[in-house]
Amino acid sequence: MLSLVRGGPWLLLLQGKKDALQRYLADVFSAEIHRNHGIAEKTREGQTVVYLVDASEGRARPLWDIELEEPSLAVCNASPGEILCHFVNDGLAHFLAAASLLPRILLFRLCCTCPDTSSLVEELGKDFHGTPSTLKELLRWTPSEGTVVCFTTKPLNRLLLMRELLDQVLVLPLPFDEAFRRLQPRALELFNESMGNKDWNEVLIHVYDKFERYEEHLRRVELVLEAHQTGFVLGEGWGTDTAHILLPVRTYRLRLLTFHAPERIKSFLMGLEYSAEGERFLDIDLYCRRRKISWTDSDRRKGASREALGKDLRKELLESLPPETRAELESLEKRLLSAPEPSGGAEVSGAVG
Repeated sequence: MLSLVRGGPWLLLLQGKKDALQRYLADVFSAEIHRNHGIAEKTREGQTVVYLVDASEGRARPLWDIELEEPSLAVCNASPGEILCHFVNDGLAHFLAAASLLPRILLFRLCCTCPDTSSLVEELGKDFHGTPSTLKELLRWTPSEGTVVCFTTKPLNRLLLMRELLDQVLVLPLPFDEAFRRLQPRALELFNESMGNKDWNEVLIHVYDKFERYEEHLRRVELVLEAHQTGFVLGEGWGTDTAHILLPVRTYRLRLLTFHAPERIKSFLMGLEYSAEGERFLDIDLYCRRRKISWTDSDRRKGASREALGKDLRKELLESLPPETRAELESLEKRLLSAPEPSGGAEVSGAVG
């Protein structure tokens, strides 16, 4: 539930008749053409970002003379080798003045509370004999010089924006696969270092639904915890809470180890308690060190009622999710609200939530 290292796209720089190159990539590879700075904002591992530089007169420029912000970008669902083979086999190599393969990128996650990124990158560089650099220097490196490690404090299970990458990068003198293999075992250790003096929190989530629709609700909780990469689920199972004196109710419990503050997790969970119509159709309690985290502990409260705060947190939660996660969450909610209510369901207790 916490991804700390993943691969980025391949990078390929093509110089030549820019308009013709763009049309060809769009026609053959259904490439998306971007005009923004740096790595395109819609790239995944296994795709290729093609930097396109105009050299209409057939004279290629040295890489050190090209600024990262200058080229247009084409995002292709193909490897650099496939792209170049198509150009040659289709007899279009004359459109190219030069082709340069750039280093593969590894994305490395640090904690959002990292007190000193530069010292951590420096330490990692010493361990792996890496060379510190910056994003702006990306076009200066070649695959023979190694793999470029980019750092971010954002979750790695979604598309990253260029502005979400730290400017400082590290060039490791290792092939991509070896760099990935050697970094992975160190990832959690380095993430812990990036937390500074902050400790992990072990929290207990109690989910209660009076209509016993636990399968759908637990999937909703799982989607949000996974989307926000909150930490590690250490265990789960059934338990009981006491709603009224001598009246136990069945709950489903998840034990979560998280680097987030308990109040942050509470905000996510409160967003799940409310439907689009503003109905509170689920109760979720949160405990940390045997203390119940109340909705009044939220720094977002600002005098708002529980209902108003829940609606606001639901809206904020949905806006923070990747489109595919949001779509699944909304689909589950429609299924829950359209299902007939079972007869004999226990009333929701005021003591729960």
